[in-house]
Amino acid sequence: MAKLTDPQQAEEAAQRLLNDRMDYVRRAITARGALDEAREALKEAEKNDVQAFQAAVNNGGWTADELKKIGLAAPEKNGGGTASEQ
Repeated sequence: MAKLTDPQQAEEAAQRLLNDRMDYVRRAITARGALDEAREALKEAEKNDVQAFQAAVNNGGWTADELKKIGLAAPEKNGGGTASEQ
């Protein structure tokens, strides 16, 4: 390995190494942002699913059993309470 005597060269070499390491942080931040967006989209989709199912039962004249028979089971309850509370 060459011996660096110029502080500017040493700083530039250190900066290149740091930039390579920072790429991992940038990718991790980007991935986390995408995950957060996906979680929000899932929460919204689950809320819409519950509302649509309830509308089919409450306003559309369907029973939960009838909907289940045609392949549309009631939305699963998740940690936020019962489906009717969401």
